[in-house]
Amino acid sequence: MNVVCTFDNNYVPHAATMLTSLLFFNQNVNIYCISNDIDNRNIALLKSLIADRLDSTLEIIIINADEFRDYKFGKQFDHLSIATYFRILIPNLLPISVEKVLYLDCDIIINSSLEELWSTDISECALAGVEDQKINTVDGPKRLGYKKVFSYINAGVLLLNIKFLRNIGFVQKALDFLKNSKNLLYHDQDVLNAVLFDKKKIVDAKWNVMDFMFIPKYSEGVYKNLFYLRKSPAVIHYTGKLKPWYKECNHPYKYLYKIFREANGVSFKPIMRYRGIDKLSYKFKMMLKYVLYGQAANFIKFNPEKIELHGSE
Repeated sequence: MNVVCTFDNNYVPHAATMLTSLLFFNQNVNIYCISNDIDNRNIALLKSLIADRLDSTLEIIIINADEFRDYKFGKQFDHLSIATYFRILIPNLLPISVEKVLYLDCDIIINSSLEELWSTDISECALAGVEDQKINTVDGPKRLGYKKVFSYINAGVLLLNIKFLRNIGFVQKALDFLKNSKNLLYHDQDVLNAVLFDKKKIVDAKWNVMDFMFIPKYSEGVYKNLFYLRKSPAVIHYTGKLKPWYKECNHPYKYLYKIFREANGVSFKPIMRYRGIDKLSYKFKMMLKYVLYGQAANFIKFNPEKIELHGSE
């Protein structure tokens, strides 16, 4: 199994946490880490993940990020860095021998073997991924100029047909779209959906269980297997601004991040995301949301006895 992730130096602890969970449930993994800058301390941390794993490898690919300095982010994504655009370059950065790869965001925890996902047939398409929340599957195609029938996927977990992407010249097409787009809202996720709108395959939502799937207002009535997705997510994707390393995060699977973060031998204490006037503003927004929608607009509450860290098969 080939896996690739992209991040900057500040995100290395989160990347290492994700990779620790990946290696806990999966064997024979070739990992490619793409970054514009990683200091020696973080390089050592990443390499330590496979120090005792004869079955797996890890390669760090350093790139020049100057090409993306002037590109825009969607206005609501102040928590993102320029590293989010590195996904576009993946087909040109990986060794020519790599023809298929699983891309994973770093704000993710793997909770299962990924062999089933890895075995998905994508020989006739560019990539496979999970549909984003309903508002984006409707608005995304309209905003980006393609038919709704082709839907809109979340780019946090992507099975990429690298050979296919190289053959169609995807990287240059994506860069051209990025430079000329006037409707960019979800950064390179928009680019992937727009350029590859009719070359995508939709896979089971268990491979990318996002925040909204735990919030009744956005998920009830959308998924037939919602209880299963919540009870046994194969991949947990912390898609909101309040990541599990923040004190304010109340995601039902926040504790799994702590488990895998500390598995590297380093104690972990969550930090505050909001302070001062930002903290007051956040509390007011949360209170208003609860008044308007009640618990339906917040994370569901699990019975801890029903949540288990299941082992690899």
